[in-house]
Amino acid sequence: MSGLFLTLRTSESGMRVHQKAIQTTSNNVANINTPGYSRQRAEIVSSGALYTPSRSNITNNGQVGTGAGISAITRARNAFYDHQYRSEVHNYGMTNVKYDFYNGIETIIKEPSDYGISSKIKDFFTGWGELSKNTSSKSSKNLVVEKGLDLANALSDSYNKLNNLKEGISGNLDSEIEQINGMLDSLKEVERQINLVNASGSDPNTLLDEKDRILDELSSKLDIQDKDVAAMISDGKLDRVELDEAFKNGVNVSGSLQGYHDMDNKLSEYMADIKVLSDTIVDKVNDAYGGTFFEKGNPPADKLINVEETIKNNPYLIDITSEQATAVGNIQNQKFNINGEETTINNFYNNFAERVGIDSSKVIQDEKNQRSLLTEIDGFRMSVSGVSMDEEMVNLIQLNHSYTASAKVLSTVDQLLDVVINGIIR
Repeated sequence: MSGLFLTLRTSESGMRVHQKAIQTTSNNVANINTPGYSRQRAEIVSSGALYTPSRSNITNNGQVGTGAGISAITRARNAFYDHQYRSEVHNYGMTNVKYDFYNGIETIIKEPSDYGISSKIKDFFTGWGELSKNTSSKSSKNLVVEKGLDLANALSDSYNKLNNLKEGISGNLDSEIEQINGMLDSLKEVERQINLVNASGSDPNTLLDEKDRILDELSSKLDIQDKDVAAMISDGKLDRVELDEAFKNGVNVSGSLQGYHDMDNKLSEYMADIKVLSDTIVDKVNDAYGGTFFEKGNPPADKLINVEETIKNNPYLIDITSEQATAVGNIQNQKFNINGEETTINNFYNNFAERVGIDSSKVIQDEKNQRSLLTEIDGFRMSVSGVSMDEEMVNLIQLNHSYTASAKVLSTVDQLLDVVINGIIR
């Protein structure tokens, strides 16, 4: 009798254990496309055995198994891969911001092309060469003003568009800080819940997944593994003033925050070069012209450079000698001290455009390399924590057979008990 009841309990434990294991597998399948979800596994262990020593009956000698149990519901996670991922994702977050900006910068600079500033400079000074051949030609005067407006518009447009990108950075940084502080608040709450679940003796797998997901996303915005950065958020909040001070002191925050800061500096550098170019053109053209052909503006309220209003409205008022027109036309071939370097206007701009192109190419290559590396590391992580439908289906079939077998044992014991109990009554 005790043997049958013990077998009844053992088979019941088998059904209960495999039912919970099937539930765990079902949960894996349900979350196969859930971002940040880690595959879970029911750890099946043998229940404590009964020790029944006996010298008179060999069948009761030794230990008797009492079935199975589940020690824990564990999640598949590799801390080393998580560390590697977070050590790289902040670099990608920084480069990805720069990548987006340079896509915009390349459309602004438009070099090399027939519509860029370089071609506008060439066309403008060539027009003065044509005017020098006949200084009374109305068509040549119209052409000079038209090409002057084209050049002024190209310089002003490029400067203002770069300025628009720069002005948007402050808002982007505020938005990033708001998101970061939201993540820090969520992280604090998740850790509180994890502690409560741990104290109850349960497995906080879902909460641990949420914590890892937040840490992954947070790591793309700043390097949380750097001690200087960690000190900035030690109180659970990132302050804009403190961030600006860190940038000022040369702290490499990395992540998207660093990307915005670096692009702010780069855009200032590019805008300064365009302004130097514009101011040089204004000064040298006006000197050779012997009057005011170009005027300096005060962007962003005004254009960076524009043709003098009276001449723009009436090109026929241009009063110039052939020698003056020739002098203006020759400006593009003369060397001047521009930003401390003896160079021509064309070479200065071409060097500027080339530098922008090199910076852009480097960012594009860095983005490609870092994305590839991050994908590889994440692939390693997913090989451990990701859900494989094929594996889960195989596991489900095995668990189903085990559950069915335990149910069969239970049914057999029920029949045996019926024979013993009802047989005695009869």
